[in-house]
Amino acid sequence: MNYCCLLMCTVVLASLMTFISAENDSLLDSSSTASAIKEELKSTMQSDIFNVGHNGMSNSTSTGSSKLTSIVITRASQSTITASKTAAQALSTKVYGNWHLVMTDSVKRSVNLFLSQTGEVIYGTGNMTSGNITQQAAAFGTIAATQLSLKLISFADFNLYQLTLDLKTPLIQGDYKAVSPKTNTTWTGSVTGNITT
Repeated sequence: MNYCCLLMCTVVLASLMTFISAENDSLLDSSSTASAIKEELKSTMQSDIFNVGHNGMSNSTSTGSSKLTSIVITRASQSTITASKTAAQALSTKVYGNWHLVMTDSVKRSVNLFLSQTGEVIYGTGNMTSGNITQQAAAFGTIAATQLSLKLISFADFNLYQLTLDLKTPLIQGDYKAVSPKTNTTWTGSVTGNITT
């Protein structure tokens, strides 16, 4: 039985090495690579077909009911790999904590928020101060890698600020577009800030 396990591991390892070598050299397309692996497995194993029974791996001469196992090698698509990396980066970019932002256009606004994070979703509340007027504010958005898209709503004047923030460094930088439904005006500005936990 140990011989059978060793033989199976050797065959799988040799097949994987063949696959990796062909992939790295870019000499074979996916269909010819699959055919090469299939032929190698076929020629190496020939009459040694392994079955899995209740006692684990055994030679085909064993008695009793068993299921034939097959070796399947699949390759993830590039878009799946990219999506997985982006999700992992979003989870590794922590935005939980106290935020202080300075938003500048024709007016300078100071924003203090406490933001929470659930996966890629960001949300929180705080306040916005402009001159001697302070009003409550709420924020929500999403993060992708180190880019945060955050919508900020000020409660008293009901303005909407759409922020695009770069979180690559401890100093947050970005810009925003704003709209005021009361005056039916739009404007743009820049934003800087930092996070404290």
